Formats: sequence, structure tokens, C-alpha cells
Amino acid sequence: MSLLKKLVLILMVVMLVSCKSIGPGRVHMDRQVYNTVLRDTEQEQLLSNIVRTRYLENTQYIQVGGLTANYQLSESLASTATSNFNRPSPTTYVGSLSPTINYSDNPTISYVPLSDADFANSLLTPVSMLNFILLMHAGGFDQVALFDIFFEQLNYIDGNMLTLGGTSYTTKEQIQFWHIMKILHNMEKRDAFDLPRSVLYKKQLGIMIRFKKNLEKSSDAIELKRLLGVARNSKSIVFMEHTFDEDLHEENGVLVVNQTPTLPRNLVYVRLRSIIAAIKFLGYGVQIPEEDIRAHVTRELIRPDGRRFDWSDKMQNIFTVYSSDNEPRANVLVKTKIHHHWFYIKASDLATKETLIAVLRLFTLTSVTTHQTNNLPVITIPVGR
Repeated sequence: MSLLKKLVLILMVVMLVSCKSIGPGRVHMDRQVYNTVLRDTEQEQLLSNIVRTRYLENTQYIQVGGLTANYQLSESLASTATSNFNRPSPTTYVGSLSPTINYSDNPTISYVPLSDADFANSLLTPVSMLNFILLMHAGGFDQVALFDIFFEQLNYIDGNMLTLGGTSYTTKEQIQFWHIMKILHNMEKRDAFDLPRSVLYKKQLGIMIRFKKNLEKSSDAIELKRLLGVARNSKSIVFMEHTFDEDLHEENGVLVVNQTPTLPRNLVYVRLRSIIAAIKFLGYGVQIPEEDIRAHVTRELIRPDGRRFDWSDKMQNIFTVYSSDNEPRANVLVKTKIHHHWFYIKASDLATKETLIAVLRLFTLTSVTTHQTNNLPVITIPVGR
């Protein structure tokens, strides 16, 4: 091929490259990559904070506030030519072309530390019944498992443990509360009631479970209604947010709690956990290495007989985080390293995966509505390659 033809061919290649926009192609390639990384790091952050609560350590949240990708493509063409003019020999010409194409990708990522009063308030405020119902109707979640995670009190039965001097103890109320949840789980497995649905009573939202035909007379249903103070012949149970307006009365200028408030015979007051309380509860699904338990760097639940409470049965089919001294490689959805141990969720553990997604969605519902990032410091980091 002659030198002239080579020049023409190279120039055509350079012109074709310079005329082509790289934007659409990069969006096709990068959008999915960034989407995957943001999703994975969001899960890692939540898992890390769940594990930290078990170690009685403070949690921290950082939000990706913005992502700007800048692409640059430049091309150049360098040429050289020399001649050899020696008579009587024929004149010879030597030339070369050196095309160069430079590509650079300079993304800029902005991080927002979520630590202002509004965000803290959103974490500490009990989840509203509206947001809980939105999550419940999102589909794909074990709804009784959501009761287990976010219900904190049923009427006067408190599901929280007693904590004194850094040690947590089980209480009779807590054991009774867990017994109620176990009955609900057993009835759910036997398809004893319709899927819970939202109801409206006195302008307040609630959740109703309706027993299927004649199953309101089953032994589990009778026991459940007895524990909750619901009429024995009731065919449904309605859970509504706890309101002190219904539970207080005045005697000689003093507010007194009604021990037996007048309620519809199938209504149960429920107090919902806050996001931070739900995360703390899920922390008991973390399998802490024995060496850390013996070192007393975690909070364990003590039974009335003085033995340590085994959470594996309670958290089964709700939330389980495994631990290992070596980095897990297979069957891993998300993992994090804390205190020289690896903590991870198995990709095959569908119940735990559902719980993780549910908490992330509820986290978004509760924090976005009250949290404004405009007034917070933004950390902007240019990343070039």
C-alpha cells in the first residue's frame, strides 16, 4: 500500500472517531455499574450499623448526595517525513503518521454525613402506622415477620427487655409478647387468616387480620385472643397505634392511666418501634464470635435462670447474620469487616434478604420526609482515572 493511501486511511479513522459521541455509550456502560455500587454500599452500611449496635457502638450514616461523570475524548495526529537525495541514485521519501486517542473519565461524588437533629429525630421517632402500612402492602414481605420487627407493645404487654447496668434481662411480659408472635407465625403458616389489610377507625389507620371460616374457634386463635384481651367469639383482630387520649382520665386534677380502657372488643393497641430500635432488635440476629462474648464487649440477654439467651430460634426466618474469621467468598449477599471478624448475610437466606430490603425501604420512607440535605455539609471528592 502506498504512503498516500496509508495517510488517507488513517485520516478517515481519526475523523470517524472524532465524529462519534461517547456520551450514549458511556451511559449504557456506567449507569448499571454505578447503580450496582450504590445498592451494594447501601446494604453494607446498614449491615455494619446493625452489627455495631450489638457491640454497643454508635452508628453513622453517609448518603451519596450527587454523582457527576465527566468524559473527555481527544485525538491527535503527528507526522514526520524525510528524504534521501543522493545523485545519481533515485530520491527516496520516508514518512510516518502517529495517531493518538486520549480518553479520560473524571467522576465527582458528593457525600452527605447524616447527623443533624432532623435526621436523628427521624431515627428515634416511632414508625408511623401509615409508613408501616405502606411497607406492608409493598408486597413480597412476610407480614407477620414485620410485626415481629416493628411491634414493640401490644396493649399493656411490652416486648422490650429490661436493661440494668449494661446487662439485659428477659421479663414475663417479654416472654408473653414473644409467645403471641409465635402463635401468629404458626397461624400464618397454616393459612389460618387472610392477609393483613389496612382499616380506618375514628380517623386512625389500623391493620386487621380476619380469621378464615371457623378457624377463629381453633385453639391457637382462642389463646391469641385471650392474651390480647379480644372477645372469644371475634372473627378478626384490629391493631391500631397506641394513643394516650384513650387511656387517661382525670381524678381530682390528677391524670390516671386506665388499666382497663373501654375498647371495641377486637381492638388491640400497638406501639411501633423506631428505626433505631428496629435496627437494635435485628442486631440480636448477628452471630457474635464466642471470644467477643467472653470479653464482654457485646450486650447479651440473660434469662431468669442466669443463662445466656439463645437468639437463633427467635430470629430464625427473620434475620440472621453469620460471622467468620476468614473472608467469605461464596453464597454471600453482603459482607462487612468489624473487630477483625467478617459478618455476612447469605445470598440463599431469603428471609434475611427480605428483612434487609424492608428496613432499607422504611429507612427511606422515614428519613426522606423529615431530613433536608441542603443545610448539611457536603463532602465532594473528585475521582479521576
